[in-house]
Amino acid sequence: MSLMKQRKKPDALFCVNDETAIGALAALHQLGIRVPEDVGVVGFSNSIAGQYTFPSLTSVDQFGTLIGTKATTALLALLQSNPDVETVESASPYKQVITEPQLVCRASSNRLGH
Repeated sequence: MSLMKQRKKPDALFCVNDETAIGALAALHQLGIRVPEDVGVVGFSNSIAGQYTFPSLTSVDQFGTLIGTKATTALLALLQSNPDVETVESASPYKQVITEPQLVCRASSNRLGH
């Protein structure tokens, strides 16, 4: 049984990535379910495509480029400080770097007043 055909439908769908969320938007449209009036949809990764869907896609921006830059900087610093390191697995100590995600609100989750 489809999730959206159940008696008690969800208020919103939080998808694993924007591509899945865009697929959910298309499937909901085919089922005649209105977004965001009937159900909200949120993606994860804030891809450019989400800006051009209808309705535009709310998404969590995880700043993938920033994460890649920080990881590369840490790896280069490690290799420069210890040129004998042959593999990443033998490198230590581990370094934890936290980046804060950001919710980018667009039309697909605007359910106020519904």
